[in-house]
Amino acid sequence: MIDANGAFIDTYLLIQLKMSSVAKATRAQTKLYLLGDSVTELRGGKLPSLRMALGFFLHHHLELKETIRQSSAVTITEIAKCWQKATIPMRDHQNCQTKLEQTFEEWRLLKKNKARTSPTQLARESDFVSRLEDLFDVAHADALTKTSVLQEDKDFLLAQREKGRRGSMAGVDETLATKKKRASKRKEEMLGRRQRMEQMKKLAASTAELISSASEDNSSEDGEKIETGDNASEGAVRGITFQTPKRKRGRKTVVTPELAAALDRTKVSDRKAVFVIAETAKSLGQNIDELALNRDSIRRHRVEHRAQ
Repeated sequence: MIDANGAFIDTYLLIQLKMSSVAKATRAQTKLYLLGDSVTELRGGKLPSLRMALGFFLHHHLELKETIRQSSAVTITEIAKCWQKATIPMRDHQNCQTKLEQTFEEWRLLKKNKARTSPTQLARESDFVSRLEDLFDVAHADALTKTSVLQEDKDFLLAQREKGRRGSMAGVDETLATKKKRASKRKEEMLGRRQRMEQMKKLAASTAELISSASEDNSSEDGEKIETGDNASEGAVRGITFQTPKRKRGRKTVVTPELAAALDRTKVSDRKAVFVIAETAKSLGQNIDELALNRDSIRRHRVEHRAQ
């Protein structure tokens, strides 16, 4: 019985030893070269470091089997959330992805030559490891000069660029959050006012067309009416109405053959003849409104008399 129990214990210990060896081998395989564990979430009160950015990228690229471009896009989107929380402007996402992919290519080449023990390889690995806790800097080129960035945010960026990324983000800035909320409300109100103004302009234009159409219809019977208003958009047009009486055209011919001959001999133009005849008729007490006095009628009569 003792021998049987002893054999059972030995078998159990052997199984535990093998399981432990398999677990160690599995953990060794999941470790990332020079980085350690992969990163599945960007957390903390600091801006993401190079280790965090590359670890998150490799989690998506190696473990989730996403393409390089997909992995860099997802990583930069998550990094942007941290920078937005710090209210520090970033570069364009396309440029940020390019920087991250270049960092990945540097890591990939080091991993490719990890079996080498040359001084150059060791120096490159040491330099890369020394930068892992530094800030993965994707700040906008004008982040420190923009007036829209608060001075305390600029100071925080400078502190994060130091070794060890000094400082951390505090909780939500209530004052800044209130300012943003007010700015957003003002923007919405301004947009609403613009929309109302556009609607009023359209309504005013349609009202003016209706008024113009009505004026044209009335002018054929009662004369021409011009209406102007200060509040046409609300349909209440207030202004002054002008009425011009219709002028009847004169029918009485004054150009005789003798007058036409005199105008031709003196070389008086048709336009000048209108003024000469009109003033002559006035001086003789004639009503010029009853006379056919216009350039076309005088021209027509002169041509007719010349033909005779």
